[in-house]
Amino acid sequence: MRSTEVRLATGLVWLGALPAAGCLYLAYRAFTTTDDLLMVVLPVVGTVLLLTGFFLLGATVALAQRLQKADPRARLHAGLLGGGLAGVGLFVITALPTVGLPLALYGGALVYLMSTPAAAADLGPWRRSLQQTAPWGSSPGRGLWSPAAPAPGQHPSVPAGPQQGPWAPDPTTLPWLSWKGHTGPRAPWWQTWQAGLAQGIPLWELLLLCLSLLAFLVGLVTIPVVLAGSAHLGTLRLTDSSWVGLLVLLPVSGAVVAWLEQRMRVRLAGRR
Repeated sequence: MRSTEVRLATGLVWLGALPAAGCLYLAYRAFTTTDDLLMVVLPVVGTVLLLTGFFLLGATVALAQRLQKADPRARLHAGLLGGGLAGVGLFVITALPTVGLPLALYGGALVYLMSTPAAAADLGPWRRSLQQTAPWGSSPGRGLWSPAAPAPGQHPSVPAGPQQGPWAPDPTTLPWLSWKGHTGPRAPWWQTWQAGLAQGIPLWELLLLCLSLLAFLVGLVTIPVVLAGSAHLGTLRLTDSSWVGLLVLLPVSGAVVAWLEQRMRVRLAGRR
């Protein structure tokens, strides 16, 4: 159970979703507004607002979840966020008090909450987030990726197996995108699929995988057919073609393949 201070800090971080939602709304207005004088400017402004909104939303959700899970790096990152916002607020408070004062109070509250003894007890000391994690994790692995035997005459302090080699993690714990903050193997995705296919998969999963790959190719071919205009001039738009619906195949096929890979990892872990 997290302390009251960490809970308040998590709530303040979740409030960062409001500016993200505002950027997304302004991006929608910029893309839907029809003004001949601003025909070139509005798409550029809308694109910047859209990317900013998605970035703020993703960063807010990631930091809030890390605070809830007591991630060792969450305290320092939340403190740096608060300090940066407080500095920006103090810088603009003389020109825009209605903007600078809330920013300064918001950032100062985050810094204060992360500096309390309760936050230190829940999230650890500040320097904990700067410590380098052990390259082999806290315990040896087992299963598909197993460490090699120690070489003859090798000192006991030297870990068994290659320095950058796999160490048998649970395949379901392998990260999907970024390796940042993870220890253990650096096995690329195709090695995971190679091992999963070599172990064998049900026939219906194989058929569904082939259909998903075919659907993804159809979606890629559809993109140049249903788009018109120029992205450089800001006139890129969807046509009224009846093929527009085929664009849905791209996210749907990706989700199906991700689901099949998750089932495959569970089998590699020996739980199915």
